Amino acid sequence: METRKIKGIWWIDNNPEFQLNGILEFHSPKNCYLILDGSFSERNLELIKGFSSKGKSITLYKCFQTNLSESFPGLSTSKYYVNYAFINVDYKTTEDITFKNFSVNFSSLDEWANISGFKIVNEHKKKSVKVIYKKPKDVIIYQDNRFKICLSVTSNGPQINSVQKDVSINQTTFFNVAFKVSEEKLSKVIKISSILQNFLTFAVSKPVKVISLIGQSDKSITSFEDITFNNNIDILYTSITQDLDVSYLDPHFMLFTYPDIKSKSQSLLKKWFQKSETLDPVFSLYFSTLYKIDTFLNLRFLSLVQAIEAYHRRTTTNVEIDIREHNKRLNEIFSNVSKKHNVWLEQKLKYSNEPSLRQRLKSIFNKYNIILTPLINKTTFINDVVNTRNYNVHYDEQLKDNAKRGKELLKICDVLKVIIELCFLTEMGFSETQYSPLIEKSYAYKNITNT
Repeated sequence: METRKIKGIWWIDNNPEFQLNGILEFHSPKNCYLILDGSFSERNLELIKGFSSKGKSITLYKCFQTNLSESFPGLSTSKYYVNYAFINVDYKTTEDITFKNFSVNFSSLDEWANISGFKIVNEHKKKSVKVIYKKPKDVIIYQDNRFKICLSVTSNGPQINSVQKDVSINQTTFFNVAFKVSEEKLSKVIKISSILQNFLTFAVSKPVKVISLIGQSDKSITSFEDITFNNNIDILYTSITQDLDVSYLDPHFMLFTYPDIKSKSQSLLKKWFQKSETLDPVFSLYFSTLYKIDTFLNLRFLSLVQAIEAYHRRTTTNVEIDIREHNKRLNEIFSNVSKKHNVWLEQKLKYSNEPSLRQRLKSIFNKYNIILTPLINKTTFINDVVNTRNYNVHYDEQLKDNAKRGKELLKICDVLKVIIELCFLTEMGFSETQYSPLIEKSYAYKNITNT
């Protein structure tokens, strides 16, 4: 989302005649502010209405005053922080903020989708070049009884000039999400957009960010003669994932691209949406290490370890021995301890039948032994992870010399990342013969093999 400044007049619904001049400044990704000549009486406002100098209705949502400056003589000014801005719509109430569909473009989506409408023919003998462009049709990649997702391409150009020195046609790929039953609230739009962002980040092996988010609603329509159509509504909001310096990614270095999964995108995305719910803590921990690029290495390590623990806990039998045997063991312990210590002992033994971190790592390592063994020694790796985790969590001085730092810790993080990627690919339905060649293309895998 680019930096934007929008001049206009602004008011609130309970006093529409009191209008102030001001500028909406959206500085992606840090903040969005409304700077006014004057001030509203309320500091916290659910909705602020506006009309831009270019003739567009604007609705600002969840706003609060951060600054008020008085000048005598002179004019007062005020500044409001804006969580969400909707350009080209006048929502009457917060309940009206709904959308029938939306389109989102992410960095690297064009390269991942690799859908082109261009055909270039070099005719050397005729000393000519033909550039033919035909807009690609929308491609349905997933649908259920709630919504449909398409890969959709928009294009602009060429510009015709009186003196034609160049020709430019640009195309951009979007995820287009259409709701089937009724218009959905903003929270649903943001949630689906976030799930797709995580999916694309995982697919390309690098963090991606939102370039543009455009919605449509029956609250914003234009009629011309007998034709009625929905206006495009620009949705502006701030997000920590927007503070990323993204660059061109070659499809050859991505974990997988759309052409790789074209025949099974329905089943893969179905599982991705399902796992985004059931494995939400795992996803949150893993993707936080990608989006928060300035995180200290030891914190990144702890998040990756915690993600693996959370994944193992949710996908395997989370007991060390049979529950009946464990309860029998507990009864024997409690029968030989004074009752006044029972509450304390119960808390200490609450998770005593869960596998340890060491056991969890062994279990996952054994599952992916064929891929991981060429990368790193199993015993050494598990010892290093356990000792480093215990030192960073408990700060046990006896483990200080065994805890890894610097380049050694960075390599461990890359191995942990590969393990999580393998787990995600398995959860999505990739078989060993399918995920093995994919994982060898990942950045983490290449980092390990190149050190």
